[in-house]
Amino acid sequence: MKERCKFGPLGWNINNPGPGGGGMSSNGDAELDISLVNIQIFLDLYDEDNIQWEALNYLICHCNYGGKITDDWDRLLMGSAIEGFTCQELIDNDGYKFGTGDVLAEGKYFAPPDTDKQGYLDYIDGLPMLDSPQLFGLHENANITYAIAQSNRMANTIIAYQSGGGGGGGGGDDATVDALAEGMLNRLPDNFDMEKVEGKYPIIYEESMNTVIKNDTMGFNVLLDTVRGSLKTLRRAIKGFVSMSAALDDVYNGIANNKQPSGWAGKAYPSLKTLTSWFNDLLARCAFLQKWYEEGKPNSYWLPGFFFTQAFLTGTVQNFARSECIPIDQLYMTHELMPTKDEHMDGSGMAEPPEYGAYIHGLFLEGAAWSEEIRSLVDSQPKVLFTQCPVIWLKPRAKLEPGGHEMAGQLPLDPQVDGYYRCPMYKTAERRGILSTTGQSSNYVIAVYVPTNKDQGFWSKRAVCLLTSLTD
Repeated sequence: MKERCKFGPLGWNINNPGPGGGGMSSNGDAELDISLVNIQIFLDLYDEDNIQWEALNYLICHCNYGGKITDDWDRLLMGSAIEGFTCQELIDNDGYKFGTGDVLAEGKYFAPPDTDKQGYLDYIDGLPMLDSPQLFGLHENANITYAIAQSNRMANTIIAYQSGGGGGGGGGDDATVDALAEGMLNRLPDNFDMEKVEGKYPIIYEESMNTVIKNDTMGFNVLLDTVRGSLKTLRRAIKGFVSMSAALDDVYNGIANNKQPSGWAGKAYPSLKTLTSWFNDLLARCAFLQKWYEEGKPNSYWLPGFFFTQAFLTGTVQNFARSECIPIDQLYMTHELMPTKDEHMDGSGMAEPPEYGAYIHGLFLEGAAWSEEIRSLVDSQPKVLFTQCPVIWLKPRAKLEPGGHEMAGQLPLDPQVDGYYRCPMYKTAERRGILSTTGQSSNYVIAVYVPTNKDQGFWSKRAVCLLTSLTD
């Protein structure tokens, strides 16, 4: 469990203290000691054919580590990982091996047979010096993610030392920063005219998407005002007309180092992009809303383009609830991955909107790929960290029929569904966020049921997720 920590968000969403999470401490082994005692009690209490593995797994994962592993998806991951060590197969099968892929095929990691101390030491000495990510359930590509994170960390440290001069000049040349600021100002679109938006898309009971576009345009107007105002003031400060404040110094160094200024981030949506990529992304999001305003609701929505993603998802369910006269708390969302050609991943292949719900596109899969041929999740190709996800149909459904019976042919409400992987969706690859009023991380969007021909725990250990935004 400790070894997954070095892979960052691929290992754990949140760095928890103790051996079950990210931040390892010298005194964090109490949960491990208690778990070992629990295992010994179960082995002594039951014979080897009747050990209550499910209860033991729950005891270790939820009771012992549940106080430190606070993220639901981390707890699900740990449960899947623990199952590989607390299972009947390990006792019944002398050749039981740990890991996946090449590591499993090599068979170097297994529970050694009973022997003396020297025998165990010899077994340990025979293990590889460097462990493959496949030993921990991850794809081999996790090593690339780890190397990129290490390189970025080193580069950021160098930039931080280089930019230590402060005073509105550390890390950049005044003329260069001024030219970049001027270029950004010239490309920045005008604010949305809220009077026209409200006139064309009034707030009405029958169409919740009118509220969505109004709220999103208002959010982007605040961000555009912040960016435009700080860039104009920065250019005047560089010329000496106004004093260089701490906020302007932050913008100056952000432009010089190609990093998003913290003052802008406070008014913006979550993003890990460099400043150049972030600015292009901002322009694309504004263009998405402008096209919506001019041409009407799109056939397929670019989900990464929303400022308030949860508002759009709520609006989709709300439209269905009002059209069918069903209380919104009696609905839940199902998902269908549409047959989509590579050239239509942007939703252009959707000639018309769905009869109900909404089409969404623009998502990326991390840790796995989608196979259109077998209509299932498959392992990532070597050196391919992210793949595009096809268009998804968001389909609101009623939990119960009028007679009180669950609707036939629909996905059950149990989070664990055979034949599907309950895939979390995040706004950024960082995955973690702050606790929001919904009780979920501010970075978390929704769970999507993706068809798979493998066990759900396999993809959970792979840390497979959907992302609305990449770093570049």
